[in-house]
Amino acid sequence: MTNRRFDTLGFAPAYTCEVDPELPGTGEWRYPHYGFRRDGEAAEPFRSRWGTPLIVRIAVTGTRQWVGSFEAGGMGTLTGVFACPRPTDALVVCDGQAYLVDVTAPARTAVLDLEPVTRVRRVRDLDLLVLAGFIYLAALGPTGLAWHSERLCLDDLRVLDATADGIHCLGDFVGSTEEFTVDPPSGSSALASGSWTPGPAGSITEHGASSANSLPPTHPSTFSNPELAGSLRE
Repeated sequence: MTNRRFDTLGFAPAYTCEVDPELPGTGEWRYPHYGFRRDGEAAEPFRSRWGTPLIVRIAVTGTRQWVGSFEAGGMGTLTGVFACPRPTDALVVCDGQAYLVDVTAPARTAVLDLEPVTRVRRVRDLDLLVLAGFIYLAALGPTGLAWHSERLCLDDLRVLDATADGIHCLGDFVGSTEEFTVDPPSGSSALASGSWTPGPAGSITEHGASSANSLPPTHPSTFSNPELAGSLRE
């Protein structure tokens, strides 16, 4: 699913976003430019080796504008920009590669390890945004990353519905396709059959000037960067 547009999903972002803005005739952006590789590192000159990049222009309310170029994931799935429960967060997905961006500090962009993101869905009646991959779910809340699930199935994870009562999913298992429910506040799952032992959780990687200073992780298996585990849960 490729829409290459900005969707607020009913949230109230503290910024405006233009997707794929036209490059000025001078060939230079009039605003600061950040080019992000698939690993989240900012790189100049910017190149997207795995497909067409997604370029966004962000105007933060009452402050400044900047332009970001995001490398494609090369996985042929979702592309778009989505508002988040936290007003200064933007979720940028380019061909399945997900970037969590603090629009007030773009150098602190984080990469969400879902490989790839296939769908983004708001949980009804909650300030929670769910991202689905082939085997994992992750959720963003008012303080940033809320949780990253353990492995939920063997393959082909699909979200059927998402409400405050549960995130209802379908996935492939050994010899069967089964429905199960994920708890919105925690990300824990309950299989109808109870026959699945989940694997390890995924990760999130942050880059930026402050990433060299580490803090003890809140959940060591969830984060590949200990500093981010502390900062996103403060």
